[in-house]
Amino acid sequence: MDYFVWIGSVWTITVAVGALGFPVSNLIFRASSDGGYAFSKILSWFAIGYLTFLIATLGLVPLAFPAIIAALFVWAIINAFVYWRMHDRMVPIPRLSQIVTTELIFLSICVWIVIIKGFNPEIYQIERFMDFGFIETLRNSSNLPLADLWLAGETLNYYYMSHVIGFVILTLADIPSVPGFFLLIGFIVGILATTIARFSVDVALYIVSGKNGLSRVTKTLVAVMSVFTALFSGSWYMIPWIMRRIGFIFGIGEIPNFFYPEPTRAIAGTITEMPIFSFLVADIHAHVWGMLTAIVVLAIVFSLWRDELAELNFTNRYLWALAFALGMAYMVNSWDAATLGALAVFCIVAKYRHGSKIRIAVTVALLAIFAYTVALPWSVTNHLPIQGIGLVRSRSLLLPWLSFWGSIVVIIVAYILRWVWARKKILAHTDKLLFIGVVFGTGILFLAMIEIVFMKDILISGEWYRANTVFKISTQVWIWVAALAGPVYLWFYRSLTSRIARIATAIFLIVYFGIGAVYPVIAVEQAFTGSQKFIGIHHGLGWWKNKYPDDYAAYQYLKAVRDALPHGERLKYIVEGEGESYTDISRFSVFLGWPTIIGWPVHEWTWRGSYDVVGKRREEVREIYTGADPQRTRELLDHYKISYIILGAVERDRYGSAIQEKKIRSLGTVVFEQGTTIIVSVF
Repeated sequence: MDYFVWIGSVWTITVAVGALGFPVSNLIFRASSDGGYAFSKILSWFAIGYLTFLIATLGLVPLAFPAIIAALFVWAIINAFVYWRMHDRMVPIPRLSQIVTTELIFLSICVWIVIIKGFNPEIYQIERFMDFGFIETLRNSSNLPLADLWLAGETLNYYYMSHVIGFVILTLADIPSVPGFFLLIGFIVGILATTIARFSVDVALYIVSGKNGLSRVTKTLVAVMSVFTALFSGSWYMIPWIMRRIGFIFGIGEIPNFFYPEPTRAIAGTITEMPIFSFLVADIHAHVWGMLTAIVVLAIVFSLWRDELAELNFTNRYLWALAFALGMAYMVNSWDAATLGALAVFCIVAKYRHGSKIRIAVTVALLAIFAYTVALPWSVTNHLPIQGIGLVRSRSLLLPWLSFWGSIVVIIVAYILRWVWARKKILAHTDKLLFIGVVFGTGILFLAMIEIVFMKDILISGEWYRANTVFKISTQVWIWVAALAGPVYLWFYRSLTSRIARIATAIFLIVYFGIGAVYPVIAVEQAFTGSQKFIGIHHGLGWWKNKYPDDYAAYQYLKAVRDALPHGERLKYIVEGEGESYTDISRFSVFLGWPTIIGWPVHEWTWRGSYDVVGKRREEVREIYTGADPQRTRELLDHYKISYIILGAVERDRYGSAIQEKKIRSLGTVVFEQGTTIIVSVF
C-alpha cells in the first residue's frame, strides 16, 4: 500500500505544481498542441527548486518546509501576474484527452521504474552514496551553500541544484529518503517521457502538416518512436550478439555471453551511456537530471523558432526563458551549459540570419550574461576544477564508434538523404526543416569536437583522460537527436512516393527498433529481475543490515538522535574511517547526512582539483584512530567540531591492531556499543 501512497503523492504534487505554473508555461509554449501542459510540471519544479535554493542561500528563510512554501508563494505570484496580464491572449487549457494521456504516460513509466528497482533496491556502490548523501545533507541543513559531507567544515564544490529539486519534491510529498531515492528516478523518466512525446508531436505537426493534420494513430507512433529512441533504446553494440544468438538457435556456435555495461565502454578510454543504462545504474546522478534541462531548452528554442513575430528585444519571452533554463543547466550539470548554450546560440543565429548581425551578437552576449546571473548564487561558491583544454591523443575507432552511435547516425542520415533527394520539392518548407538541421548540425559539431579536444581534469594522465568530456557531451547529443527521431522518420516516410520504397522503409524501421529493443530487455533482466526477488524500494539499506549488522544498528541509533533534534541543530560532524572511493567507507556520513573529516578521496580530489587537502585529512583521520597521543587527537576533534567518533567493522578492518581503542573511549562517552561497534560522543 505504501507504494501507491508514495507514487500517488509524487504524482499529485507534480500535477498541482504543473497547474500552478501553467500560465508561465502557456506563455512560453502556447504554440504547443497542449498549450504547454506537458512542460508546465518540469518548468514549475525548476522554478520552485531555484527559488528555494535562492531563499536559503540568501538566508531569508531556513532551508526546510518554510523555504519551500515561500518559494511556492513567489511562484504563485509570478503566475498570477502573468495570468492577469496575458489571460486574454492565453490559449485554452488542453483537452481532457491530452491531460489524461500525459498523466497516464507519467504514471505508467513511474510505476514501471519503481517495480524494477524493487528487485534490487540497494543504495550501494557506484555514485549512489554520493547522490543520496547530498539529499540527506540538504534535509539537515538550515542554509546554503551546502555543507560538503565528505570534507567537514567546507562547502560542497560540486553541482547539486538537481538534488535541491529532489529534496523539495520529497519534502512536499512527505516521503522518506530511501524509497524517495528511487521514486525520484521514476519521476525523472516519467517527466522525460511526457515532454519528449509532446515535443516530438509538435515538431511533426510543424514540419509535416498543419496543427490538426495528423491522425491520433500517427501522433502516437511519432511519440513512441521518439520516446523509445531517446530513453529506452540500446545501441548497435547488440548487433553482433543478436547475430551470434540467431546462429546458436540454428545450431551454429555457442550461446553468446553478454554483460549489460559493455556497450557503455565500447569506445576505448571513454564512457558513453545510453539513457536506459543511466536510468538503471546512475539513478539521480547529475547527468540524468541534465536530460531534463536538455528537453526544456530544446523545446524553448523550438518555440522561438516557430514564432514568426518574435523579435530580438527585451520583450522576447523565449530569450528570458532560455536564460533561466541555461542558468539552471549550469547549476544542475555544468558541462551542459556549454552544449545547450551552443545549441541555443546556433538556433538564434539561424532564425535571425537575415537580420542585423550586431543585434544578434548583442542578444547572444546578453543571453550569456543573464544565464550566468541566474547561476551566480551557486557559481560564487563553486569552481570547476578544469585545467584547460587539451588535444585528443587517440581518437575513436570507426567500428566501436558506430557500435554506439549507429542508431543515432541513422536519424541524421535519413534527414540529410531526404533533403538532398527532394530539395526542389521542399524549398517552400526550408525554414521549418532547418530547425532540425541546426539541432543535428550542433550535435555533429560536438561529436567531432570530442575527437579533437578534451577538458583537462584529474584523469589527464591516464587512459581515461577524455572520459568525462565524452560522457557529458554524448548524453546531451543522444537526447537532442533521438527526441527528433519520430518527426524525421515520419517526414522521410511521407515524402516517399514509391510504394516499394515505403514498404522497404517500414521494414527497415521495424528491424531498427527491434534491435534497439533487445538491450533494455537484457539489461533489466541482468540488473534487476533475473536473479532477484521483488522486495520493494524501501529496502535500500538491506545490504548494510546484512553485511554489517552492528554498524547498521549504530546507524539506527544515530538516526534516532538526529531525528529528535530541532531542525536548526540537526547538522552534526563525525569521524569515520578513511579509505578508497567506491568502497564501504563513509556509510555513516552518507546515510545520516552528517559531514565526516574525509570521505571518498577520489571524488573530493575531482571536485577540488588537488589531492593536497585530501591526503592531509586522510593522515589526520588515521591519527585519530591509531595515534597514541590523546592531546593531538583532541586537537583534531576540536578543529573539525566532531560530535561523534564511529568505531565499527569498516574501521577495524581498515586499521586492525593499530587502533587505539582505549584512547578513543577516553575522548568522550560511549553512547552505543553492540558487538565490536562503538559510538563515542565527544566531550
